[in-house]
Amino acid sequence: MIKYMALISLWAASAQAQEPAAELETEVDAEQADTEAPPPVPQTQAFTLNPAKSKIYVVVFNDSERWTPITGHDHAMSPSTFDGKVSWNVADASACDVQISFPATALVVDHAGFREHGGLSADGAISDGQKSTVVKNMLGKHVLNNASFPQISFKSSSCDGAEGSVTVKGSLTIRGIGVAVSAPMTVKVDGDTFSASGSFTLNHGDFGMKPYTMGPGTPKNQEKLKFVVDVVGNAT
Repeated sequence: MIKYMALISLWAASAQAQEPAAELETEVDAEQADTEAPPPVPQTQAFTLNPAKSKIYVVVFNDSERWTPITGHDHAMSPSTFDGKVSWNVADASACDVQISFPATALVVDHAGFREHGGLSADGAISDGQKSTVVKNMLGKHVLNNASFPQISFKSSSCDGAEGSVTVKGSLTIRGIGVAVSAPMTVKVDGDTFSASGSFTLNHGDFGMKPYTMGPGTPKNQEKLKFVVDVVGNAT
């Protein structure tokens, strides 16, 4: 009987000795949980667009239904360079800020590869002399009126969606007239690289312009304009 009581006492003492250790383990676990850092919140990044790796252009369509003895052509008008900045947050598209600008005199006709990118036929290619004439006509008073309105720019007002599919809204200013734009874009951020692509259509008349023609019996452009954006930028 004495041995039995001794065993019971030894067991009780052992259980009491283990209780603080168990409590200590619980306290350590809770302390570790408290010190675990929450997942980082994505920050808004600033990117500078790279003109050498980007394509920004407008497709001007020839009115093929207008009969003339002279053959008309579709063209892709693009700036040889531009300034572009983007602020982007992968977790919050509404935090976006997009700004692009360039002088109208930077526009060139059918820049290498742009016709093909815009789905235009290679048969529409024209000589360098003809390209110079097209640019001169484009900068004239009835179209861009570069003498009075030398700058072309876009400024975003809002973005909606998620990375991959985003609607970018803003104002495109041509010929001194800002026109509201709502462009569906595919947006991707890969580390320090930003890319976005999409297109939208507007009309000459939206900017107070007239489709160019030399007069009766000569080619004339369509009212429709197709704007194409395919840009790449790097974090700054």
